[in-house]
Amino acid sequence: LTMVAASNSQGKLHWALCNGVANATRQIKFFEALLHDNPRKKLVLIRANMTSYNSAALMAWVRENSQSISVFPEAVRD
Repeated sequence: LTMVAASNSQGKLHWALCNGVANATRQIKFFEALLHDNPRKKLVLIRANMTSYNSAALMAWVRENSQSISVFPEAVRD
């Protein structure tokens, strides 16, 4: 069981539970739900040391939704 969580600037917590690993597909679904619930707000993804954050599928989704999401840090550091 894995929990994916996000908070907004007012401290409101958004979360989802997943059976298994929070892979790129599950992350995308979570981000889409956040964007749906907050259509006028820009989502800021702060990448942690999670492999799904570096996946080609997630980065392609971020590029397609760049008007609604920004990523920090932009590049992965080795």
